[in-house]
Amino acid sequence: RLSISSSKNIVSSLKEVSKKEHISINQFISSVVSKKLSAYMTEEYINKRAERGFREKILKSRGYRLAMLWVLAGNDQAKKFYESMGFNTDGSSKTLNIGKTFEANRYRKQLGAAEPSHSSGHGYRRAAEFVVIFL
Repeated sequence: RLSISSSKNIVSSLKEVSKKEHISINQFISSVVSKKLSAYMTEEYINKRAERGFREKILKSRGYRLAMLWVLAGNDQAKKFYESMGFNTDGSSKTLNIGKTFEANRYRKQLGAAEPSHSSGHGYRRAAEFVVIFL
């Protein structure tokens, strides 16, 4: 149950429109809110996808073939987010000291075809590494 306080003009307009539409005020409000939420969530989803693609394009354009990041061990939300973006844990962990001590797990995502490197034993030409901290 939801109670909304509003001006008399808005309530009057709600009554008028819902009467024209042959639906209750509750149905009208629910319909409008659902449409607004759907538009917001769609925009948010598109922006996240575009941002992710943009970051990957930048890294690829600079010759990076592998992205690695460290996620705090207890941060399940960040883990799920990066897994949904194609990152996978490789089983490595380390202790980070950022004012406090935290355990972190490494995640990797290959950005393009691996190119053998003479300077590294990883088999990748370049790797970008990030630390992700969401407390």
